[in-house]
Amino acid sequence: MSKEIYEKNLKAMEQWYPEFANMLREENEIEDDTEIRTEVSWDGELIFKIEKEGRQLYLGGKREAKEPVEMWLQRLGKLQKYTPVFLFGLGHGAYLKALVKHTEKEVNVVAYEPSINIFQRLLWEVDLSETIADRPIAFLVEGLNDVEFEPVMNKVLAVQNMEFLKEEIHPNYREFYGEKIVEKMRILNKKTDAIIMEYSTGRLFQKNLVQNIFFQYEICMPGLPYKEACRNYPAGRGGNFGGRGAFIEQEYPGTEKGRK
Repeated sequence: MSKEIYEKNLKAMEQWYPEFANMLREENEIEDDTEIRTEVSWDGELIFKIEKEGRQLYLGGKREAKEPVEMWLQRLGKLQKYTPVFLFGLGHGAYLKALVKHTEKEVNVVAYEPSINIFQRLLWEVDLSETIADRPIAFLVEGLNDVEFEPVMNKVLAVQNMEFLKEEIHPNYREFYGEKIVEKMRILNKKTDAIIMEYSTGRLFQKNLVQNIFFQYEICMPGLPYKEACRNYPAGRGGNFGGRGAFIEQEYPGTEKGRK
């Protein structure tokens, strides 16, 4: 492990999230029984071998660590500007580095790591300073700041970029961290469903917007002059027309000519 690499990574992070960098420097007593060892794959890449609950697992290929990342990039294809990408699990950082290197700065990256031990080891072992400095990556670490998952999600997701959304799980993370990842994905899917429903409802009502306005007006205020309508609008229905615009019959109150 290298203190120099660690501080270099945190310094890059400080330009975006100084408070988060300070949290990482502090002694955090977060329960995590994951043990991490580093090895070198047959094709010369640094990889993580983790041990948890008496089982061992490689995060990334033991023989070929480069090829799976390259194949993953090909599968993703070219990402549009403002595409929201949610990475679940960082491992030895190769997928994150490749994603940032091959996408535009406007692509929004949210990186969730379910193990504080893996995240800290990553910052000590792998120089991510250029990757972190490239754009404000939202790092969310279980037990440290994962409560920010939903607020961050709300900032990067919108109806305009929903069709480009990417949800990617690091290889082998399902084995040890499946429940934690599924929990976060449920929150994400609930949000996307809400956005789609709101958009669909809006489009449905937009078709009959003008008709609905006149229909509601005719029920609420038939034939009242403007000032009287304002005074008599029921407070229980929002007062001041509920913050919305309204049409008031004035010149020909209560007549067919006025309604037209």
